[in-house]
Amino acid sequence: MSCRLNSVPRHKHGMEANLPSRVKTHAKTAGTNVFQPIRHPITGETFTCLSSDSQAYIMEWSLEPNGYVPLEHLHLNQSEKFQILEGEIVLRVDGRETILRKGDTQIVPKNTRHLAFNRGTTVARCLIEYRPGLDYLQVMQCYLGLIQDKDYDPKGAINVPKMGYLLNHMNARAMMRPSNIPAPAFAMGRVVFLLIGTLKGWRKDFARYTGA
Repeated sequence: MSCRLNSVPRHKHGMEANLPSRVKTHAKTAGTNVFQPIRHPITGETFTCLSSDSQAYIMEWSLEPNGYVPLEHLHLNQSEKFQILEGEIVLRVDGRETILRKGDTQIVPKNTRHLAFNRGTTVARCLIEYRPGLDYLQVMQCYLGLIQDKDYDPKGAINVPKMGYLLNHMNARAMMRPSNIPAPAFAMGRVVFLLIGTLKGWRKDFARYTGA
């Protein structure tokens, strides 16, 4: 059942007006190449960065039938805009579900828990914008690097302690948090993740993912 969220804008308009006017191309990308499609074989997601700067990180995100985002989460310092290009998705925001179809747009404000999945029979293609962009390119290099390394659980959730270490190591401003981990526990976990990662030598993975 579709419901409208009063606190989160949803409207329809032409796609062309919101597509990036110029896609940034990178012939050589150090670390994980987020500008090439990277597919998660468990969740059915495919990620392709279109452009990235301090203002916005913009990507095409596709979701196969029965595909899903493996962890409900929130972005501490960024809003996330979903613009549906093809198909449909179910977007769950603060526990309330909305069906978004081709032509629909919805913005999830920062610090708002959300999750998405595809109950349809066709692949959903979406334009996703994170604003401001901050250092989200490096964050995605780490996240997608873990996916390429198959460092996730049977449901497709990436290695949270390692991702926590990577975010802490880079002192990420584009910080995200799984919603099932309360903020105080997450703050304490960040210290633990940093210690574990240091002992396990995860610094080399950060260098491999980001080229730094």
